Amino acid sequence: MKALDLTGFFRPCLKDCPTTHYDSTVGKALKAIPIGIVGDVGHVHTQRFTLPTALVRADVNNPSEKVLEEELVRIAVKQMGEDEALTADRGFKPVIFIKAGCKRVVLRRPKNFTARRRTVPAYGGRGRKPSRPEIVRPLPHTYQDKIIPATLPDKVETWVDPKNGVTVTAHLWFDVVLPDQPKVLQATLFEYKRGYTG
Repeated sequence: MKALDLTGFFRPCLKDCPTTHYDSTVGKALKAIPIGIVGDVGHVHTQRFTLPTALVRADVNNPSEKVLEEELVRIAVKQMGEDEALTADRGFKPVIFIKAGCKRVVLRRPKNFTARRRTVPAYGGRGRKPSRPEIVRPLPHTYQDKIIPATLPDKVETWVDPKNGVTVTAHLWFDVVLPDQPKVLQATLFEYKRGYTG
């Protein structure tokens, strides 16, 4: 597993800094040089530990965090092994990984996250013909006091983690794409709803 994140190298006396990374508490009063980090996730005894494998600084000519995130993901994808996946916090949008050619990524998304089927459903013979792909909702959510149910998964898999004996249940949807995913990107998004028992 490789983890990605952005952090700021804060400089209280920094002048004429073109970057846009600020402290979450004091805002623009404390500017910073944003740095992207890629690291291998492991552990030392019982302590989880990430060993940095790349540090990426913002582009001087285009110092936005979006550009830095895209470059960071590209570098991480190049470093990925065949048995590895990438993970990042919810600040990274899934479409960035798809554009970079990443096929295995674990991302935390909002509870109201939705995706959509790649194709329009077949006509059932009654009523109006479908014109839009089906919306896929991994979790139920409420809209205007009405509960919108979760979409039934295409497949459910359950296994036991041999390290700690925890039972993991994964709900899978196949052949789905992001709502904002450009049509030219044909990568398939796999979204998991995980539950733990044991």
